[in-house]
Amino acid sequence: MKKLVKIVLVAFLYGCAGEPVKPSLDPAKNLPQDFGVVALEVINNSDSLSLMNKKWTSVILVRLDSYAEKKRQAIAEGAAKNISAEDVKVYPDVYSLQAKENGMVHNQMFVGAIPQGEYTISRLFSLVRVSNGSSTVEMPVYKMAGKFSVKANRLTDLGGVIFQPLMDISEPDFWGMQQVGKQKAYVTRFEKSQKLDALIRAYFPELPQGFNFDNPIGWIQDDADEIRKDLTNLSRANAG
Repeated sequence: MKKLVKIVLVAFLYGCAGEPVKPSLDPAKNLPQDFGVVALEVINNSDSLSLMNKKWTSVILVRLDSYAEKKRQAIAEGAAKNISAEDVKVYPDVYSLQAKENGMVHNQMFVGAIPQGEYTISRLFSLVRVSNGSSTVEMPVYKMAGKFSVKANRLTDLGGVIFQPLMDISEPDFWGMQQVGKQKAYVTRFEKSQKLDALIRAYFPELPQGFNFDNPIGWIQDDADEIRKDLTNLSRANAG
């Protein structure tokens, strides 16, 4: 249980990221040769996220394998301009998956095409625009879900991800500053009995005939898998 709490707390302490976010490509379009398709279903164990935000609008992904080389190049370019390594700002490659309407109240499908590489889910994000501004809500994920890879011309099926509040989400300070030692929610991944490849085929019949739906790529296994199973069982109990 201590390890479970640590994983949830670390995810909250990452806070809000300031990196630029690129939209993923529509799989229905002509994809670059080095792109693959990512799909996952997000399940909300809550009727809404806030008074104004009913559902998540995007899932934010961070590419992990390209950052070191980007940093090296940026430092080299900075040195040529007499800029110290400490003053060079380097952001990872970040992509957003957009929600695909599926007619479900608590389940949302997110799909997009991104370059091949190794990724993690940075956060779940919700944006609602109103006449006098906007309302945003975001939930950090990172270690709570883990890492996955994307391969060119292949499907990465991430199954399901659950958002589980641990307190009343309607409380005014729920999405405010996280208090150390006070867990408000968690996110965990789980394996769905029904694979998503059939839905992807139906949503995107325009995918090239050579697109590889065989043996979809999944999550990379790690030492937190057992804890995620416990969290999934806890979420299913709360849903019941």
